[in-house]
Amino acid sequence: MGVKCWFMIAHAHGAAPRRLAPGLAIAVVSVGLGTLAGCGGGRLESASLSFSGGDRSPPGASSYDVALSVFGDSACHGATPDPSFTMTLNDAALAYENCLASASGFLDDATFTLRLRDGDDSAEVVVTDLFPGLHATISNPAGGQIAPGSIFDVTVPRALQFETPVQFGAAFNYLDGDDPEFLGDVTNPTAGDGVIHVLAPMHPGHFTLWIAMSVPPPASYPDLQPKGTVLSCSGVSSCSAFGAPDIGPLAVDVGTTVPPAN
Repeated sequence: MGVKCWFMIAHAHGAAPRRLAPGLAIAVVSVGLGTLAGCGGGRLESASLSFSGGDRSPPGASSYDVALSVFGDSACHGATPDPSFTMTLNDAALAYENCLASASGFLDDATFTLRLRDGDDSAEVVVTDLFPGLHATISNPAGGQIAPGSIFDVTVPRALQFETPVQFGAAFNYLDGDDPEFLGDVTNPTAGDGVIHVLAPMHPGHFTLWIAMSVPPPASYPDLQPKGTVLSCSGVSSCSAFGAPDIGPLAVDVGTTVPPAN
């Protein structure tokens, strides 16, 4: 009889999928695995896989993270890793402890390939479109450069237009080194028709902007996540993919250009 293995979403403190605070969004790739072709009742038969990606973890970080976990009677359990069980993400080996693994530093909405091996059994899923918030764009209704304290717009990618920004969800990270005491700014953005209206900082300079998003109530998982794209589902019965719900990072320049003299 095959062993069942479950990949679950690795939320902080084991909480159910929900928004906890600005910038703590979760991107999820869920993969339902049926009987693997040619496995003959192996460990991964009828298993279910997923990996989650959290943007800005810890808050203030400048890239996306992913975290993987396994629940079930597979060989990854225990405090000491079993060499018969391996996980790779884009061909990079992932260290794990008691079925938990993670990787960080993603700033590209690229293709992700997750491979598992449990003894002689293996599984693979290839997904993309996990970070739609990277494709948001900035426009200034007033024209020209964004002035300190002015309102500008962020165009929301279609995959995220079912969401709205959370309160104080726009976080500006200050990039210039001339004012070390100024770390950035936060503001409460408002949603329009496919756009978000954001108040620029009063402090001029160069910033990166992240906007924490959430679905309006009532909502339930998986409605909390945009859909990703499954490119390959080899050896498995079905696959589904979900992306990160937040927007960013976006480059924002506020009042940094000196107007020409008359």
